[in-house]
Amino acid sequence: MKYSLMIGLMSGLVFGVFASVAQAEMVERKETTMIVVHHTGENHGEVSSIRAGHVQDRGWDDIGYHYLICNGDGGNKNPPVQDGEVQRGRPEHLQGAHAGRYGLNRNPVSVGVVLVGKDKYTRKQKVSLVATLVRLCYAYNIEPSAETIQTHHEDCPGDGLNMEEIINATVVVLRDFRDLPEKERWDDLPK
Repeated sequence: MKYSLMIGLMSGLVFGVFASVAQAEMVERKETTMIVVHHTGENHGEVSSIRAGHVQDRGWDDIGYHYLICNGDGGNKNPPVQDGEVQRGRPEHLQGAHAGRYGLNRNPVSVGVVLVGKDKYTRKQKVSLVATLVRLCYAYNIEPSAETIQTHHEDCPGDGLNMEEIINATVVVLRDFRDLPEKERWDDLPK
């Protein structure tokens, strides 16, 4: 997917590609109007360990989030995960299972992005989050704001992430990206 590669170029990161399970049983998302940011609540992890917990412990068809941003501590993962590595979770075109509690069910209209950790995030995780938000805002024609880029709830992702700064950075990077001629946006992509 062309847009996925852009994030790696924008932030110098590597994407992990992981297969999803039971895609046929999940519902396709019909529209995307927002992005919901979460934390795992644990200081270590990567997409396969979170997926296992969601599938085995919660009985879900797949991991609830679409993207997971690592902090470099993947537990016993071999090869080790990189700090700021963006890993794919649930296929992006499918409805997530990440924002259905705490009032309004945002799953049918949102993409879920989760940071490994709680209240403390690395600089590389924050850079990767902005790059991921830029890619998603561009792909779905979302104007970054507090209404379109939301936290899961007031304690998630927690005090360690200043969402106002993240949204402002997303606005600036997205504006600069959109100002590039179309051809230049993709010139550096591997053929």
